[in-house]
Amino acid sequence: MEVSYKRTYKESYLIITGTLGSYQYEEMMLKENELKTLLTFYTMDVNGKTQFWYDISSKQSIKDYLEQNPISFELLIRIFAAIMVAFEEVAKYLLRTEHILLSAETIYVSRQEGQEVYLCYYPGDQDGKCGLSDFMNHIIGVLDYADDDLTRLCYSLYEMTLDEHTTIGDLYEYIQENLPEDYIQASNMQRGNSTGNNCALQKEEHIYAEGDEHIDSVENVVPYDDMEEPAEEEVAQREFDFGGNVLEEIFNRIRSKGLEIYDMIMSWQKGKKDRKEDNKPLENDLIIEPEPVECEPTVFLGAKSNKVYGSLRYIGNEKESDYIIDSNIFRIGTHGANDACLNSQTVSRHHAKINEIDNHFYIQDLNSTNGTFLNDIMLNYSQSYELNPGDRITFADVPYIFS
Repeated sequence: MEVSYKRTYKESYLIITGTLGSYQYEEMMLKENELKTLLTFYTMDVNGKTQFWYDISSKQSIKDYLEQNPISFELLIRIFAAIMVAFEEVAKYLLRTEHILLSAETIYVSRQEGQEVYLCYYPGDQDGKCGLSDFMNHIIGVLDYADDDLTRLCYSLYEMTLDEHTTIGDLYEYIQENLPEDYIQASNMQRGNSTGNNCALQKEEHIYAEGDEHIDSVENVVPYDDMEEPAEEEVAQREFDFGGNVLEEIFNRIRSKGLEIYDMIMSWQKGKKDRKEDNKPLENDLIIEPEPVECEPTVFLGAKSNKVYGSLRYIGNEKESDYIIDSNIFRIGTHGANDACLNSQTVSRHHAKINEIDNHFYIQDLNSTNGTFLNDIMLNYSQSYELNPGDRITFADVPYIFS
């Protein structure tokens, strides 16, 4: 099983290449029955092997997401809710739950406001670490240990995943039963302030932007206003169709609690969204990101580092700054936590990063909305490209020279 990535001006893909073996039935069922919690895909045969192309446009792996955002109770609930729903969906079609790849590189989060979670189903021979215990091992490796409640919860979940008899239902129920009181009270308060947004825990409609014409240059990226946003609507509660009274009772109990927690989170998210001001799109053909966090240009103190690793020199006509690359991981985007905080609304909040390894520099796109270009070549997501002095780097439409 080989993993690679491919980026076009419209879409971004995760590609898994391997041997399908005796699992053609699963491929057929997945193509005929779109499961909303799973990444959509298409296949092609190359040199006797099957390639699965998963659409990860406007999404980011949990691995990259957690490099920029701390793990939270909300995210944990979303991830395990998505896994539980996915397990229920694939079981209906007699598919194998063990073929859902549960690693930090194959669980994706939407870059949009709702932060929906998507999973990767690969019906082929697998290798590597793709189980829940390995996923939780990654989670505890990036924990903010200042939050005692969250730390205890994550370690307990990790220990539970080491027991082969633990089910996803057990894990999800344990999360619900061990949420701290202050978190529940805060969420209930947010729900009380929201205005009737009652969302059930279920698969939602994921609508992608569709362009009418072929895009062949960065200037022709789909405008933000032309993107179709998912409708906010009240949805009906789905029935779980499992055999056996005991199993049905367990899932009904888990579902009942899950709906309550999910409703609480979605209400909190709606209240948060209602307080945001509407963004004014720019009059160009690039997708406009949400208004960036205001920040001051980076100030480099001598106490931080005496060594200068490299630099980014702005060569455009707008109000952007030059930057000194003085850390091993140098982040670029519009969010105030980045090392290079850009002003253009076409740049994503977490757009790209530059790694310094043994005095060599490598740039990596973070599945940004409008892409990162190295000498006018669009970079694939999650792949590193070595930089050389004089290279031109363009973040969406913001040009820099690396030296």
